[in-house]
Amino acid sequence: PLLIRLLSDGESTVRAAAMGALMNITVSKEGKRLMLNTDGIPAVLAMLNHSVNEVSLLNVVKTIANVAEYPEARVQLQSCVPKLTELLTNSENKLLVANCRVAIDTVTWKP
Repeated sequence: PLLIRLLSDGESTVRAAAMGALMNITVSKEGKRLMLNTDGIPAVLAMLNHSVNEVSLLNVVKTIANVAEYPEARVQLQSCVPKLTELLTNSENKLLVANCRVAIDTVTWKP
């Protein structure tokens, strides 16, 4: 899908916008399922590990929290917990910290 491909665009503003769109799409159950079935999760994890743009990073963290509500996705997202914990610990951005906390809680939730 085009939005997934745009996550590797050379322009940080394009990546941030694509991630923002994915964040909005993944609010729905269908959006979560599409992320799982289109290899969107590896692209999101790559963005988490390589984003320097704070807007992109916040959109990535929110997308992770959204997608992690889908049980099958939680398994694939376990690897991002150390990076989310690092951001939670080291960031001075209160909004990012709050969303990292939500993402960690959602990714690590067990029924």
